[in-house]
Amino acid sequence: MRILRCSLDPAAAAAALRQHLPGHEIGLGPPEEIPSRVPEADVLVPARFRLDAALLQTAKRCRLIQQMGAGVDMVDLNAAESLGIPVANAPGHQTGGADSVAEMALWLLIACRRRFPELTKVVRSGDWSAVPVADALHGATVCIVGYGAIGSRLGALLRALGCRVLAVKRSWDEEPRDQVEPGTTADLPRFLGEADAVVLAVPLGDETRGLVDAAFLARMPAGSVLVNVSRAEIIDREALLSALRTGGLALYGSDVHWTEPLDPADPLAELPTVLTPHVAGLTVQMLQGGARVVAENVRRLEAGEPLLHRIR
Repeated sequence: MRILRCSLDPAAAAAALRQHLPGHEIGLGPPEEIPSRVPEADVLVPARFRLDAALLQTAKRCRLIQQMGAGVDMVDLNAAESLGIPVANAPGHQTGGADSVAEMALWLLIACRRRFPELTKVVRSGDWSAVPVADALHGATVCIVGYGAIGSRLGALLRALGCRVLAVKRSWDEEPRDQVEPGTTADLPRFLGEADAVVLAVPLGDETRGLVDAAFLARMPAGSVLVNVSRAEIIDREALLSALRTGGLALYGSDVHWTEPLDPADPLAELPTVLTPHVAGLTVQMLQGGARVVAENVRRLEAGEPLLHRIR
């Protein structure tokens, strides 16, 4: 089968797919070449490339859209469904992706609390008299908005560091077993007022798009930290910029951005931020785990068996 990963990724991504899919043709390509290659693909792996309705109309051979990770926000699910193309993902708890993203969220939290950008400037300047006195993460109150696979793994890491963890989910089937304080969206305003740091780990959807607005940020204590390992669209961009400029937020740590790659001239780069290039889930372990899920669903597709982790 012709399997097209719609992204120009590090060689490790292609190597993982080829390792687990011997005998299949694995295609990778720069974004400008993807539209011309979609019509010949049997399986599309979107990565961070947008598969919109117009492009999916050209996918005449496509029998499966299979994400290598959890997020399918780059796929027009309604268009895929109308065309009869099944969409499946590779959940983080199956691939190791959740652990990788939770680790990055922890790193961003520590980098923000310890004022990493200022520390870097001090080292580069040679003037160590300007070393900032930062806040430890140990003992801090951290609110995790979205307590799924990523959030729960992050919660365990934070509890091990002696943090108080406020965990927000839409609903709880049972009480958490990991010594966190559970809450729903109704509890979020109170949690925000008690948090030294907030981590966004919710999926992007109609209910969460623009969730972090000016009112949300105003409820956070002055000098607190916001970390985003979800999607940039969860946040009202102008409200975030204002909070950083006025000092309402001490620092913003994020692995996700409104435009990717991030424009070097983006004002975020000049504000108190710790930014990474959407690599939280991009680890050897996640690529291997994701490739195994892709390979299993390709096998099931060929055998006419039900697909795993089907979204639509």
